[in-house]
Amino acid sequence: MYNITDATQEALAPVEIWRTMVQSVIGRNYILISNRAMGAIQITVFARVEVIYGISHLTLSHVPCGIGNVMVNKGGVGVSFRIYGTSFAFVAAHLPAHQNKVLDRNAAFHRIDYLLTNALIGHTITSEEAASPPILPSNETHLGNTFDHVFFMGDFNYRMDFPDYGRFMQMLNVIKASEKKDADSKNKSGNGNGGGNGGGSSNGSGGGGDSKIYNKHTSMKILIEVCIVCMCI
Repeated sequence: MYNITDATQEALAPVEIWRTMVQSVIGRNYILISNRAMGAIQITVFARVEVIYGISHLTLSHVPCGIGNVMVNKGGVGVSFRIYGTSFAFVAAHLPAHQNKVLDRNAAFHRIDYLLTNALIGHTITSEEAASPPILPSNETHLGNTFDHVFFMGDFNYRMDFPDYGRFMQMLNVIKASEKKDADSKNKSGNGNGGGNGGGSSNGSGGGGDSKIYNKHTSMKILIEVCIVCMCI
């Protein structure tokens, strides 16, 4: 396994111990290339030695969303970079807690999305713009229309109320039935292919090693070369 994306909140181990543990698991083929922390929220980037020299435009930033948008117990930290022409953005976020804070969580997300994106690409925004970030969907600059691939991770604190247990089980059974129907449909579709692909490789590589041609069409191959670890405490 080449890629690990891990989100942890309320972890007991100090950041340095956690980072050392991750390094021991992923091995020496991965090198720590960057780390950003804001309070107890952090994101760490490891990259395989094979792609170190293909990484460019590495940028890190953070956005506080605690009391007065100053306290760092809530908010997000992010990192963006390019690997051979494909851009990535990773965000570790900790949103406001408690059941009645849905609007606060939504507002924190939009604030992180807008401010962090502009910071990562080097755009300066006014204090007025920072105070009133646009609400998605929007044509303004945001993570989704700026980077080829975006991964937004962390402790979002969204909850669901189900005072009626019977109603909850009814909804759960509907979801399970839908999933089973989809699985059965995929199985029937797969059986109808007749196994024409055999055991060979469609790209001509024949399984003789990893391709080293990187572009948007092989972006997932690129992704497995990078290990992103985020922690939200």
